Amino acid sequence: MGVNLTWKTKLLKNRYDIFQDDLHIGELKAGIWSKTSQGEINGKKYLFKTKGFVTNETQIIKQEDNSIAGTIIFSTWKGKARIIIANKEYICEPGNLFDTKWSISKEGKSIIDYK
Repeated sequence: MGVNLTWKTKLLKNRYDIFQDDLHIGELKAGIWSKTSQGEINGKKYLFKTKGFVTNETQIIKQEDNSIAGTIIFSTWKGKARIIIANKEYICEPGNLFDTKWSISKEGKSIIDYK
C-alpha cells in the first residue's frame, strides 16, 4: 500500500493544501491565467511549467537550482498522465468517475493515493 494524501481547497480558490495523515506537508498554487504553477512538498519548492499553447506536457522544475526534476505527459483521451522523474515512469490516473480521487502507481502497484 502507498502513501495516503489528502488535499483541501476553498471554493473558487487556486491554492490546494496537501496533507498526509492530517499533517500539512505542502501546497499547490495553480496559475489562473498562466502556464506556471508553484508547489511545495516536504519543504522542497517546485515550478510546474506547461509548454506551448495546446500541449500535453508539463516540466517539473526545482526552484532551488532551476533544474528539471521531471516531466508530466497528459493523455487527454484516457484521462491519465505519465510522470517521468529520474528516468523512472509513474502513472497517475483517476480513481473514480468524478476525478475526485487519484492514484499514482509504478509497475502496476499504487504508491500514492489522493483522496
